[in-house]
Amino acid sequence: MGILTDFIDAVTCLIQAEARALRSGLIRLLIAVALAALSLSFVLAGFVLVVWGIYLWIATLTAPVGAAFIAGFAALILGGVLVLIAKRLTR
Repeated sequence: MGILTDFIDAVTCLIQAEARALRSGLIRLLIAVALAALSLSFVLAGFVLVVWGIYLWIATLTAPVGAAFIAGFAALILGGVLVLIAKRLTR
């Protein structure tokens, strides 16, 4: 019986150690995801401001409707290029 209790004790110690490691890794992962989300929001805000700046610049050259279409198409083209790059990198 001593061997069985030693084995069970060793297994429970191993499970506790793995649970601590998992908890530590999970906390790091959650922090990384939160920072990535915050970073993404700043990138999105910057992108919106750049597109708005393009719109304002083109609006001085043409009608506001035309400027909105041009700025929108420029944003769509850039987004499409980024999707193609991401698709190529994941192959």
